[in-house]
Amino acid sequence: MHRLALCVVVLTASSCVLASPDFDEGSAATATLSDSDATGSDASTSATSSATAASGATSSDAGSSGETSTTGDATTSTSESTTTGSTASTTTTDPTTTDSDSDSGAVGCGDGDLVDDEECDDGNLVGGDGCSALCHIEPTGISLSGLGFSMKGGMDAGNGQNVGGWCPDEDVMGWFAGDRDAQSDNWLCRPSFGCRTLTLGADLSVSSVASASFGPFDGGCFKPENHWERACGPDEVLVGFRGRAGTLIDQLVVRCAEVVITEDANGFSITRGEVKELPAIGGDGGNAFGPIDCPIESIAVSIDLNIGSWINSVQMTCKNLALEY
Repeated sequence: MHRLALCVVVLTASSCVLASPDFDEGSAATATLSDSDATGSDASTSATSSATAASGATSSDAGSSGETSTTGDATTSTSESTTTGSTASTTTTDPTTTDSDSDSGAVGCGDGDLVDDEECDDGNLVGGDGCSALCHIEPTGISLSGLGFSMKGGMDAGNGQNVGGWCPDEDVMGWFAGDRDAQSDNWLCRPSFGCRTLTLGADLSVSSVASASFGPFDGGCFKPENHWERACGPDEVLVGFRGRAGTLIDQLVVRCAEVVITEDANGFSITRGEVKELPAIGGDGGNAFGPIDCPIESIAVSIDLNIGSWINSVQMTCKNLALEY
């Protein structure tokens, strides 16, 4: 016996049922409607799931890579257009960087143009050629000006005499010397001192060379022995003393310092550096005095003494340091 296939389309879904020659149309129709309802539900769910999956895949792919998606050529074209626009934006930024680089270069000190607060500009940033690396005119010498005094160490005795000596113009004190009286508790006597000329190097370092000397001054030392001398270093000058004294000088300590030239944004300046002390001469009698130094911007140009048989007091005359151009 042959069977007939009957297909009924309901809405968008279809279902086929097999009927025997004696099939009941009503029951077949009922079965078909029931199957169609179920099929429609499954199809809707399937269609929704497929659409959601496709949409998610497309959005994910497009967002992460900007490449061709599964939504079609139109989406591919739009995505490529967006990528091209991004590239164009990057390309637009490059010429700005290139222009900035092309305009770069040192402007100011060292470019050969005298501008702003520059005192000079010789087209380089090398010092020692008359124009410093900060574009200041470099000094060519050292001079001394003004007049001042240090405090006095010890006391003047009634029977003493004032002795001393001035260094030649522009020279400074560099050393101090004398003897100790072996017959009178090694008190200090027969003082002498010497001067130095300051010299300025091409690198603006300061050194000194010996010049004039004074003494010894002898007030009646009974048995001068144990000669002593305290000389500042070749790049130093005498700036002060400290010691011990009662009615006489029992002990002296010579104090020295370098002469230092520095440069900052405002130009060059000259001053003395850190003070260094030479070994003490004398004993431990009397009371401590000093330091008795020249003012910070000055150095000693003479030593003034009061002596009898021994040294009663010591004082210095000072001048201010200055630069010549």
